[in-house]
Amino acid sequence: MMNTQFLKMIRKWGNRLSEKIIAYREQRHDEKLLLNEIDRIISETKTKIPLVPGYRKRLIEPLRQALRKIDTMTSLIPGPITLEPEQWETSPVLNAVFIGPDDFIQWMNNCTPLQNAMTQNPSPDFYGLLSVRVKEKTAPGVAMIGNVVQKDVLQRSVTFEDPRIMVIRSELEEAKNALGHRTLVILFTRELEEIAEIKALTEELEKQQSILELELSFEKRHGTSDGNKDETVQEARKLIQDMDDKIDKIGRHPNSPENHLNHVTEVLMNMERHLSVKPFTIRINSLGVLVNTFSQEAYDEISFADCTFAGGPRRCVIWVKVSSPTKKTTHIT
Repeated sequence: MMNTQFLKMIRKWGNRLSEKIIAYREQRHDEKLLLNEIDRIISETKTKIPLVPGYRKRLIEPLRQALRKIDTMTSLIPGPITLEPEQWETSPVLNAVFIGPDDFIQWMNNCTPLQNAMTQNPSPDFYGLLSVRVKEKTAPGVAMIGNVVQKDVLQRSVTFEDPRIMVIRSELEEAKNALGHRTLVILFTRELEEIAEIKALTEELEKQQSILELELSFEKRHGTSDGNKDETVQEARKLIQDMDDKIDKIGRHPNSPENHLNHVTEVLMNMERHLSVKPFTIRINSLGVLVNTFSQEAYDEISFADCTFAGGPRRCVIWVKVSSPTKKTTHIT
């Protein structure tokens, strides 16, 4: 009896140990992937972060959180839809973005990233992220209100311009992973630009502060006890102190490696402040005019995701599938 209980206890401990070993291995594998991603990003950006001792370990958790948020955002992007010239009349997206089948074919032939992908990879199908710029315009037009046709009715129209395709891969999952990496590289690059702006601002404040201090010193040596001049001196001192406070708030050394790392960490931990992805669906008629919910007018529904980096232009995106012109169809008889 005791031997049986002892064996059960040993098995239980063994199972727990096995679970811990598996969890440890998975954690190590996960960390290895994250470290590889950190190395890739660092190699593609000109940052001083590698000068900070232990920077890779410090970036693991922020990067893990950022990738989770990017995965969530990526899942909000609709698609994939198939882009084929033959589907122009039946595809609301193709119809809205391109004037006609010939326009789409010309765009596809002139799209360097797509042509390069097709040349370098024999895959019959490719997946990527179609990005367009959306323009909205309000202008008077003719509209059916109830059973009455009315003129000079303000209408909102939508046009889709500047189509681009990115992160082209032979598999959708690969394209999504590539988008995640590209997003991180963009965030790191924007971080460098922000630090450069902060550095320029700090230098300008320090320059103005030095000029004020010289003027104040001159006023002390050559000024009189005139009340107006005393007031000017007090104002100058206050300005110098205000500038000093601003410089302290920004940081005395914004371009230091440690500051680079801290800034990137903040960006990764607070992705939602820097990147927004919001899915939306609109109804438009054949003229590109928005159709409201209560209208009886014929319309097409188009779904995109609004993708905006803080301070950047608005772009709308959708996952797409494009077939290679060399794709052959086998007929089974």
